[in-house]
Amino acid sequence: MHSVENALAVAFADIRFDQSVVIAFSGGVDSSVLLHACYQYAQRSGHHIKALHIDHQLQANSFDWERHCQQFCAVLNIEYASMQVDTQAFVDSGPEGAAREARYQAFTQYLQAGEVLFTAHHADDQVETLLLRLLRGAGTQGLIGCAEHRALGLGQLSRPLLQVSQQDILNYAQSYQLNWCEDPSNQSTQPDRNYLRHEVMPKLLQRWPHLRDTVLRAGKWQAESAQLLDRLAQQDCAECHDNPLAIERLPLNDANSLKNALRWWIRQQGFRPPSAKVLHEIITHLLPAAQDAQACVRWSQMELRKYREKLYVFPALQSHSTAQNITWNLEQPLLIASVGVTLTRDQLYSAGLRLQNIEQLQVRFRQGGESLRPRGRDCEKTLKALFQEQGIPPWQRDRVPLLYHNEQLIFVYGYWIHEGY
Repeated sequence: MHSVENALAVAFADIRFDQSVVIAFSGGVDSSVLLHACYQYAQRSGHHIKALHIDHQLQANSFDWERHCQQFCAVLNIEYASMQVDTQAFVDSGPEGAAREARYQAFTQYLQAGEVLFTAHHADDQVETLLLRLLRGAGTQGLIGCAEHRALGLGQLSRPLLQVSQQDILNYAQSYQLNWCEDPSNQSTQPDRNYLRHEVMPKLLQRWPHLRDTVLRAGKWQAESAQLLDRLAQQDCAECHDNPLAIERLPLNDANSLKNALRWWIRQQGFRPPSAKVLHEIITHLLPAAQDAQACVRWSQMELRKYREKLYVFPALQSHSTAQNITWNLEQPLLIASVGVTLTRDQLYSAGLRLQNIEQLQVRFRQGGESLRPRGRDCEKTLKALFQEQGIPPWQRDRVPLLYHNEQLIFVYGYWIHEGY
């Protein structure tokens, strides 16, 4: 049996028949082999597979690639979907990084609960990744390389070909006479990965023929070290996974343990850990910041903030105008995109609001000076005082929808209902 087929037999062994397998299909040789081999296996096993093509809109012939992918799937009768992405939101990550960030954001949005995404990363990709990260000064976690399995959105990401060489992939493609797209940018030595692949790797392999095995073995040793560091971080944080995290739980008296614990905790929240430079900024500026400083550090579309001796990590806040004043007909759901909230009448009933004979409300945001008498309280209180009493972080307060009826604030969404409603 071919090494590609062996690898997929192992990967599919852990996948239930009620789970769909989504193959990331660019149209290149690697993903074409992965998709074809998955199709062959699924024909025998009965697993359900489908292909997903991501159009980064970075190449003039991207439309031709998308059409090729669609036709490839049509011939094999494989379910097919295509998504366009915009890399501009991730330009700070560089051209390659921006494409990767946009692609994985699309994968996350597409995957349904329980689905498994297969990507065509192979052993040569893994070696290149490890060498590039070493050249960029990566730490233990970075020198593990690409994870074979990890959670992704509502589903799982799997890279079943990580132990398969690209030569084996090419042999498979030739044996089945597959057609694939060639990305002309892959021949440019301007990107670091291409330079390493075309200029450096051939010379290294000529001198050290077993380089691939050696580098992959080193990655495994780093994985073992990373597991020990994670165990130490759990102990240092008293196994606290909370978000927000009480700063007192961190090992503040040991700089190395503190950095390790912060990286671990941020990963536990599902976010990419910061670089050494950003981590230094967190430790030297954010952690010691005064209570009222609203300290914030940003990296890779994420934010870390401090409030009342707790750390909060979350996706970077989107642009939001507190001047919004929306008339809401309760018969229809109301999406407020700037705060990522959809209001419905059922939500209000579930919260305990009594809305007899009320068909319309005004939705506004905090301007200052608002007040209401919370149900069960014996006096009117300002919204500012209520937020402080509840410990709501300052950056969240202006993003809480305020519902008005006849100019009376009747509901602070998610928190308090005015007496009488």
